[in-house]
Amino acid sequence: MLVVTLALAGCILLRYPQNSIRSGESANVEYHSRWRGRTVMSGTVQRAAEKAVTERYEALLRVSQKLISIRSTEELFRLLARELRAVVNFYVMGVGIYDEKAHEVRLTSYGEPGAPLEVPKLAPEETFTWWVYQHQQPLIIPSLEAETRFPAVGEMLKNRGVRSVCALPLTTVHRRLGGLAVGSIEADAYSKEEVNFLSLVANQVALAVDDALNFDALQDAKEALRKSEESFRLTIASIPGLVNTMSPSGELEFANQRWLDYHGKTLEELKGWETSEVSHVIVLFDFIEEMHEKGEPLERALPDAGIERIRPVMITVGATILALFPLALEGGPLWKPLCYAQIGGLAVATFITLLLVPVFYSIFVLDLKWITWDVTVKEK
Repeated sequence: MLVVTLALAGCILLRYPQNSIRSGESANVEYHSRWRGRTVMSGTVQRAAEKAVTERYEALLRVSQKLISIRSTEELFRLLARELRAVVNFYVMGVGIYDEKAHEVRLTSYGEPGAPLEVPKLAPEETFTWWVYQHQQPLIIPSLEAETRFPAVGEMLKNRGVRSVCALPLTTVHRRLGGLAVGSIEADAYSKEEVNFLSLVANQVALAVDDALNFDALQDAKEALRKSEESFRLTIASIPGLVNTMSPSGELEFANQRWLDYHGKTLEELKGWETSEVSHVIVLFDFIEEMHEKGEPLERALPDAGIERIRPVMITVGATILALFPLALEGGPLWKPLCYAQIGGLAVATFITLLLVPVFYSIFVLDLKWITWDVTVKEK
């Protein structure tokens, strides 16, 4: 066995001399060195790629925070076109909001410098927004030259140098809004990984757009309410009669000019009055009490109160009744009974105000002694 082993060793030495063995060792070392170099280089590239991805997501977070702080849709779209370039590479960008009730898409588009682009009026079915709104999935067009589903939009984008497009739905948990589309001057610019990232971008944009639309709706509602109140006040002011509105607690909130003229006070002066106090004025008690405080006898105060109030009462009541008659005659089944009830109520209230109230007041003072009327008769 020993002889065989020595013979094999001698054959190896004769076939592969010492120099060959050493050269083989050096080749092996060189191979491992190159492998280690490639490994180090690959690790460096990987770390750089991971750093780039991290920075991109951080940029998306910063953009999202800026978008959420905007309340107007017009300002939001301008900021979006400017800030979105920090996380997405695109040549043109468009945002479409679909109004389901009006069946129309409001399109806003921006070019390379972030300047708004003029967009023609298009039918909803001709837009990317309509497609992603209906299908709720990304729309990737690698080449506009081969695209035939959107001829009008495709031709417009091709004239601006756009070669590929990616459109994504703008949707929140509450509702569908529309779509976000980006276009590139490179063909097949949006890979699967890029579309996944753009989907995250679209989710953040959808939240910001939803907030902005809600804010716009609130502002429109406030403006509509303001115009309605203004129209209501003008209508009330034109009514030929005494008109006021009261709160549930009985406090005066609004009165037309005839009401203010009738009482000779401003609205601010009347706002502190409650319903009972205003009724007290209407049935002459305020004037009677003023005469009482001045020391006038009851026999003079009651006729003077009626004479003082008869003119404004008859003018306002007469004007109101005359104005209600045409509506009562030609107003139809809805207005006729209402107008006749108002006319009858005004007539009865006028009779009570000018005749029965002074009579009852004198009974309370002279006969029932419920009201004390102590005065010192002034000698002339």
